[in-house]
Order: sequence, then C-alpha cells, then structure tokens
Amino acid sequence: MREKPAITPGLVFGLLIVAVGTILFLDRQELIDAHQIFRFWPLAVIGLGMARLLQPGHSERVQGAILMFVGALLQLHILGVLHLRFRELWPLALIALGGLLAWQAIEAQRNGRPGNSASFLNRWTAFGGGEIVSDAKDFQGGDLFALFGGYSVDLRGASMAGPSATIHVNAVFGGVELRVPETWSVSLRGQPIFGGYSDTTRHPRADGETKHLIVTGLAMFGGVEVKN
Repeated sequence: MREKPAITPGLVFGLLIVAVGTILFLDRQELIDAHQIFRFWPLAVIGLGMARLLQPGHSERVQGAILMFVGALLQLHILGVLHLRFRELWPLALIALGGLLAWQAIEAQRNGRPGNSASFLNRWTAFGGGEIVSDAKDFQGGDLFALFGGYSVDLRGASMAGPSATIHVNAVFGGVELRVPETWSVSLRGQPIFGGYSDTTRHPRADGETKHLIVTGLAMFGGVEVKN
C-alpha cells in the first residue's frame, strides 16, 4: 500500500511559489487584482508554521507555533485589526527567540542529557569562540550555542557507542564548524532563519559500519557547516 505524501515545509513553500506565480499571471491578464490578494500574504507564514507543527519533535512544534503566531499578528495588522509598529514587533521577536532557546534547554534536561564532558559537549559562547576536540569512545552528542561568535569542533577522533547521536547547534550571528569521521553519516534537521546549514561530508561506504550524527538547532543570521 502506497504511503500518503508527508506535509513538509518544503512542500508547502513550493506550493506557495506556484500560487504566487498563478496570481501574478492572472493579474497580468487583468482577471484578478493581485494587490488585494497579496494583502493576505501572512497566511503563507501561517501555512509554513502549520507544516512545521505537523513535524515530529518538540522543537519543530514550537517553531511551528511561533511562525503561526507571527503570521497571525502580521495578518491582523494588515487588515487594520491591530496597529503594530516596528518598535513593538522586535521585542516580540526577542521573546520568540528566547522562548525557543529556553524550550530546547528544558527538553535537554527532561531527556536526561549529561553535563559537559568529552562524551557530551555542553558549551556556549558570546562574542568569542574556540576550538573543541573530542576523542571520546562513547560520544553521545551535545548542545552548542554561539552568539556573535563561533566554535570549531573536531570529532574525527571520536566514536559512538550506539548507532546514532544528536548534537543541538544554535548559531545566532555566529557560526559553528563540525568535523566528523568519514564513517559517520550526517542528517541536518536544524531551522535556518536568515542563515544556513551546509553538509560537505563524503558519504561513508555502505560495506562499513556507519554511525549517524543528527544535527538540529537554529541558525539565525549565522551558519552551521559539517565536513570530514
């Protein structure tokens, strides 16, 4: 039996691009007024948030709820129900960002993650940075936060006791570079906001023992790069 296609942010974003193109085409044909329709553009933000809300994982659901809340505020502002100014909006952005980071920290404690060690990296930096090297034989992941700074993390000498490990990387106006062993496969599941994630690792051979590193978190006006 064929599985139903998953509703993902990428799918929603692609459909939104098709919708925008269709509206512009019909406007050029003078069949509709695109200006009136584009007054409802915050509904696209709400749609992306809804798609994120349907993803597995608490972090994805929190991000989806934030997007839906922001989209609703913008739509009410455009329709004249609310009268918001920039000086009133940017504190809300700070509240949303702080709430997301706090939620991730709470989830880390709830899941019983260990403290900072060679096996589990728990580091943060602001207006600075540094290099982290781990050769742990039971690497379990970590939590990294870089604000106006960055980290260079070398895990090429490390190995996992289990089949996979998750490392949460939050880069805000900063960057984090991860170097992993060639026997590790990598999955990027972070949320970019005016930032990006990059995986330039060589794929491990299928005949060898492959460990899986999952990279999650937030890249806001910053970047996260994984290489080997």
